[in-house]
Amino acid sequence: METRIVFLPQEMDSLTDETYHRCLNRIDQDAQTRVKRFYRREDSWRSLIGMLLPQILLREHKIPLDSVMFSRTKAGKPFIEEKSPNHTTAIGFNISHDARMIAMASQVGLNENADMIGIDVMKRVLPRGETLRSFLQAIGDTLTESELSLFTPDLDVATGEKYVFLLWTLKEAYTKALGLGLGFDFKRIQYDILHNCVFVDDQPARGWSFLMFDVKEPNGLGIYQGSIARFIGGEQTQINFITYHQDDPTLRIISVEELISAPPDIH
Repeated sequence: METRIVFLPQEMDSLTDETYHRCLNRIDQDAQTRVKRFYRREDSWRSLIGMLLPQILLREHKIPLDSVMFSRTKAGKPFIEEKSPNHTTAIGFNISHDARMIAMASQVGLNENADMIGIDVMKRVLPRGETLRSFLQAIGDTLTESELSLFTPDLDVATGEKYVFLLWTLKEAYTKALGLGLGFDFKRIQYDILHNCVFVDDQPARGWSFLMFDVKEPNGLGIYQGSIARFIGGEQTQINFITYHQDDPTLRIISVEELISAPPDIH
């Protein structure tokens, strides 16, 4: 499993119109149309980078673009598979973005389960005008009673914010791994933070791996919380936490310049 992260620059003017149109030409016409629908250029860049990240994935694995095809599950979730007759190997990937961060999680596996990977990232800051209590009231119908009991009156705000973003991103990542997104009742998922257990429909989430990570924005102005859920099979549940460091090959930050300057194809 690998994760690649891109941060938009603080000064968006550093991304010129010429660079923007050069990157647009690396995706197909339908994708270009979707990117151009955004009113704000910053939103267009987030969408565009998310579409370019799978090209980095192929390039890092030295997989020629003409040897694979982009397919979709029955639920419409994209994945990459071989063009060979057997289609035995596939690359599952999922994209998430919030504020200035765009992230992609990916895994290589057998065709029937490689797509079962999901990622969600959020900047660890409450929406403007919200307190921890008011935010909990707003999302309370997505949390179980056990999860809500974490937020005791004496809980400090920093820990409370960490908990709420851990809960939300893990639930979102799991439903994205299933390919269901917002069609899944978040209360069916329970993350027992204190005992480090995940349950779905009151049963342990057997066969699933959960990775939670945090990353500081390059300028140091914010911390982002991320969660990755992926199906690995078996009877166990794996739950791990990491903090980004530059020597970790599985969690790598790519600059916008590296992403947009790399050649679009491999031959």
